[in-house]
Amino acid sequence: GSGWRPEANELDNDRIRMSRSRRFDLDYDLNDANQGVHRVEVWYTQDGGKSWQHLGDDDDRRSPYRVEVSQDGVFGFRMVVQATAGFFAQPPISGDTADVWVHVDALPPSVRLTDARFGGGPDWGTLHFSWESHDESPAERPVTLLFSERPDGPWRKLVEGQPGQGAYSWRPDQSMPPRFYVRAEAKDRVGNVSSHTWPEPIQSHRLQPRARIREVRPVEQGSLFGTPELR
Repeated sequence: GSGWRPEANELDNDRIRMSRSRRFDLDYDLNDANQGVHRVEVWYTQDGGKSWQHLGDDDDRRSPYRVEVSQDGVFGFRMVVQATAGFFAQPPISGDTADVWVHVDALPPSVRLTDARFGGGPDWGTLHFSWESHDESPAERPVTLLFSERPDGPWRKLVEGQPGQGAYSWRPDQSMPPRFYVRAEAKDRVGNVSSHTWPEPIQSHRLQPRARIREVRPVEQGSLFGTPELR
């Protein structure tokens, strides 16, 4: 998205709402229950209240008022009620605050497994993962790693609560199937989720220690005591 964005600590403000849809309803109350109300105007700002634009009027003067925005961002909204008789209500001006702020984030985060490799030497039997994810409003520790016998799931959690970019080492146990797939999922503050599955299955036999006979050395006859015999 584009436009003004508040500082991170401002996102915890009670008046800020999160929406993963670019279409949402504004619920509002009229003090006099529509009596003597001529017009309900809806105004909005995209720059933190520096400038305001008239979005439209709620023709039936009844909550809610539906809004649809064309892009992600943080939008402030303010209602101005014009009475049938009496003083003219002034529209908001630069510096006025909003009744409510809506942080719209309809785009899911990007996430990609960058490596899934086997350890070697003293690290044999370990599978190493690395990944990266990006989002303008990520959740705290947004990444979960999962595995499945099939590329389309069902998926089981391997570990969750990982940072947006990082690495993880895993030593599978004997219960793992002969081959399995791994996936990284990332989520943002609003609940959008995206995932990336490593294209090749992991062959679990490659995670097991193994030995290979490399030579045969004859042993003198007098040294065979205590040696197993083939029968």
